[in-house]
Amino acid sequence: MTDHSIVRPSIDSTARASASATDPAATRGDTLLAWALAAGAAVTGPAGGGQLILMSKPIGGVLDIPGAVVGYVVVTAALLGCLTALAVPRLVRHTAARAGAWSGIGAGAALILVAVASEPILFTAATLAAGALTGIAYTTGRTAFGALGANARTTRHALTWLGLLAAATLARLSYDDPMSGLMVAGVVAAGLGVLAIPLAMTPATATPGTGGTTAGPVLLGYAAAGLALGVSFTPALHLLLFRWEVVGVDQMPVVGAAAVAALVAVLLPLRQVSVALILVVAAGGPLLVALAPGPSTLAIGLAVTVAAAARAALELDRSTDPRAVRPTALAVCAGGLGAVAGLAVAEALGAIFGAGTALTLTVVPVLAIVAASVTAGSVVTSKPRTQSAVPEGDHP
Repeated sequence: MTDHSIVRPSIDSTARASASATDPAATRGDTLLAWALAAGAAVTGPAGGGQLILMSKPIGGVLDIPGAVVGYVVVTAALLGCLTALAVPRLVRHTAARAGAWSGIGAGAALILVAVASEPILFTAATLAAGALTGIAYTTGRTAFGALGANARTTRHALTWLGLLAAATLARLSYDDPMSGLMVAGVVAAGLGVLAIPLAMTPATATPGTGGTTAGPVLLGYAAAGLALGVSFTPALHLLLFRWEVVGVDQMPVVGAAAVAALVAVLLPLRQVSVALILVVAAGGPLLVALAPGPSTLAIGLAVTVAAAARAALELDRSTDPRAVRPTALAVCAGGLGAVAGLAVAEALGAIFGAGTALTLTVVPVLAIVAASVTAGSVVTSKPRTQSAVPEGDHP
C-alpha cells in the first residue's frame, strides 16, 4: 500500500516516472493553452479576488454598503468556486480545456461587470458568477499544466502568487478608485480566455487523465494550508489598522511582501521537505502576527505563514499524478474550503475575542488538522512502495 502520509508525500513509481519531466508529447499549442488557462485563472482568482478582499472598504463606499458585506459576498463566491471545481472531472476530456477557456472569458466578463457596478445587486451577482467560473478555470488550468509534466508544477504555483502580488500592486495604485483595478483584471482575464479558445479547439497531444485518487491525509494537508492562509490575512490587516494606524493603501506593501515570500518559497529547489513540519511553521505564523511589536514584525509573521502554506501546497502536489483531473479538483476544493473556513473562523473569533486573541486561537485548528492528517497517514501506511530512481524535477 502506498504511503499517503503528508510527512513525506509520494506518488507511486509509475506515476512518478511518467510525471518526472515535461511530457515529450506536449506540443507548443499544449504549452500555450496551459499558460493561457493558468494565467487567466491567476488573474481572476488571486488578482481579482485578492483586490476584492483588500479593497472591501472602498468598494463598499462606492456601493454604499458596509465593507464587511463585500467580504461576505467574496467569501460566498470563493465557496462557489470550490464547488464548481468538483464539476471539472465530469467534463469530457476533450471539452475540459474548452470549458476552461470559456469560463475564463466568463470570469473576466463578470469582473468587468463588478468594476462597472454601482449598486449592490449587480455587484453581488457578478461577483458570485466570477467565483463560480473561476473554480472551473483554475482547475482546468491546473490540469493543463499537469499534462505538461511535473517540471511545470513550480511555474503554475508561481503564477498564483504573482496574481496575489498583482492584487496588492493594483490595490495600492487604485485604492481611491477601487473599481479601476478590477477592470484591468477583468480585461486581462477575458483576453487570456479569448487567446485560449482557438488553442482549446485543437486536439491536445498531451491530455490530462480523468482517473486517479487523492488520499484523505493529503486533502487534509491542502485544507490545513488553506486554513492557515485564511485565518491570517484579515486579522493581520485589522491589527495594522487598529494597533498602528496603518490604513488602507499603506497596508498593501505588507501583502505584496508576503506574496514575494511565497514566490521565493516555491522557487527554492528544496528536496523531500516534511509537509507536516512546513504546516506547523504555517500555523505558527499567526502567533508571530498576533505578538508582533510593530508593523515590520507583523509583516514578517504574515510572510512566514504565506510562504510556508505556499511551499506546503507545492510539496503536497508530489502526492498525486499531476495529469489526473479528479485529484486536482479535490485538491483545489480542499484548499479553497480551508481558506474559506479560515476567513470564517477568524471573523467569528475576532468578533468575540478581538483580532489578536483570535489569531492566537486559530493556531489550534490548523495544528489539529495537521495532526489528524499525520495520524490518518500512519494508519493507512503499511509497507512503503519502492520509489522510482527517476529524479523528480521542480523547475521548467
